[in-house]
Amino acid sequence: LKRLVLYEDAFGFTTLRFYVHSWFYWLALLLVLLAIKIIIDRSDGLFLAGAFIVTLVGLLALNIANPDLYVARQNIERWERTSQLDVYYLTKLSDDAVPALADAIDPALEGWQKDLAGHLLDRANTIRKRRQRGWQVFRNADRQALTSIADHPQIARFGQDREVLDPYQVLPGD
Repeated sequence: LKRLVLYEDAFGFTTLRFYVHSWFYWLALLLVLLAIKIIIDRSDGLFLAGAFIVTLVGLLALNIANPDLYVARQNIERWERTSQLDVYYLTKLSDDAVPALADAIDPALEGWQKDLAGHLLDRANTIRKRRQRGWQVFRNADRQALTSIADHPQIARFGQDREVLDPYQVLPGD
């Protein structure tokens, strides 16, 4: 675990590192259950039931945790401390990370922020095209991504020669 934290300090957070942290916590809980089984209860029933519940709750927590948003926020915090940021990796995260990415762009739009703003505008257009197809209109991440991009005028200013951003422009079936 210490080596993983060193990697995160040196190179930033990734979704894989997020899942490895989760795996460590899951394994630690299983070892506690195993210790309880060995010390207190000799039957396998308690351990198996506990392992099933820990696994089920862990999977539910991972589903709710929104790993891409967490990774984006961690990397942006790291950038504020160290001035190091892997913009390419951040652009490969899912639409769930877009609100954190949009918040990271300041009005000056210097350096890597121009690249990120361009990517976010392209992402908004991709989301709108995807929503036009109709079957994924229920995705809350799409709406949050479009709204967070539209709420940052510096991104829209960067794309003045592009299509005007309107997060509610294409919402069939809403």
